Amino acid sequence: MVSTENGLMAWHPLDLAFEGEGIDARKAKVSSMIEKYYSSWKPGYIAPQIEQEPKQTAPREAKVKYDGKTLPVVAIGYKYDAFDVKNKDFMAMLPFADLAFGENSALYSKLVLEEQKVQFISSGAQTRRDPFPFMIYSRIKNENDVEYVIGEVEKTIGKFKTELVSVEQLEALKKRMKYQFLMGLDSPESVASVLPVFITLTGDINVIEEYFSALMAVTPEDIKRAVNRYFVKENRNQVILTGN
Repeated sequence: MVSTENGLMAWHPLDLAFEGEGIDARKAKVSSMIEKYYSSWKPGYIAPQIEQEPKQTAPREAKVKYDGKTLPVVAIGYKYDAFDVKNKDFMAMLPFADLAFGENSALYSKLVLEEQKVQFISSGAQTRRDPFPFMIYSRIKNENDVEYVIGEVEKTIGKFKTELVSVEQLEALKKRMKYQFLMGLDSPESVASVLPVFITLTGDINVIEEYFSALMAVTPEDIKRAVNRYFVKENRNQVILTGN
């Protein structure tokens, strides 16, 4: 979304989409306004063809020393696929993130609540047009516990590789994800904030229904298969940041 005239003029027809929400967002009216104010725009640059990144063949690790005070931060990323609602393995990563590392997960309860070794642990299955790592983050209270926390993350991943998640737990999570999204569409402003996410990914708002249909179809077997496919050492990237 662009909020200023100068910001708007930096865009071109090839990388800009208009949307209208609210009681006055009638197609004919909006179309005529777009035609009036923007029909003179000329196509801008042509996006270059980006070469696909070579396949990673070994794990990568970096240790960064921050010249300041900070608790240790660990970031672990496993490369996986770009956004594609037809890709069952990709869709399985969405509930997996919450089941494995969310606030209701066994690992969160252990590290954050019971042992209190970390300030937080979180993860995210990124929805991007290009392949992106599945990221796991944690801020650890004591530098001596860094390797322990990493080990617990790996143990959790290993468990999902060998065990099926509970059908009841998965179904409850999928419903929560769906209705949380729907409950957020309670105003024109909120709708305007959500639609660009999907338009940017595919250029089509119909993908929203396809997305949630695919999400609701994810099974425990899908999650187990996807975790075994993506979470291998050849896809692994890890950064540990510590302070002085």
